[in-house]
Amino acid sequence: MAEKLIINGVRLEPYSLHENHAQSQITFHAKLTKEEYHQLTDLRLNIAKSKGYFDVILNSFIKVMRFGKIVYSEHDDYVKVRATLIEQDYTGQRNAIPATENLRQSVSELELTNKKLILLLQEKGLLTDEELIAVHTHSKEEILANGFPFYQVSDIDYYSDETNNTYSMLNGH
Repeated sequence: MAEKLIINGVRLEPYSLHENHAQSQITFHAKLTKEEYHQLTDLRLNIAKSKGYFDVILNSFIKVMRFGKIVYSEHDDYVKVRATLIEQDYTGQRNAIPATENLRQSVSELELTNKKLILLLQEKGLLTDEELIAVHTHSKEEILANGFPFYQVSDIDYYSDETNNTYSMLNGH
């Protein structure tokens, strides 16, 4: 029987789903159309603008959760996604984010800063104090969206998660 997963009203049909009750997590793999993937990406950005938590319905049970790590692989006409959802009640108990996650977020922020700085320098020829502040000001949503490419892999079914030394549950390790 296929698992029924609804994230903030968006219905997904995962081809693999694992609940880790000890860490209050759900990790799933789903094959999405490119349109469905963009819908999921928009959902992540909209949730990041608000409270960060949303309702998840899994086989008729409702949980309040947030997104954890989402890794994806693009294929010809679809996108495979491996995503972790973390229950709100467990979020405060989690260990600090692994160093590689902090590094990816920092690189994403740095890339945004450089892009904005180059644009201003090209347009103005000078950089005022106000412009310098604007170059270094990023919304949480911009950083999140800019970081999506750092989580792209060749195929999530064969992905080794370096942040916690686990393999995708579908690659036999």
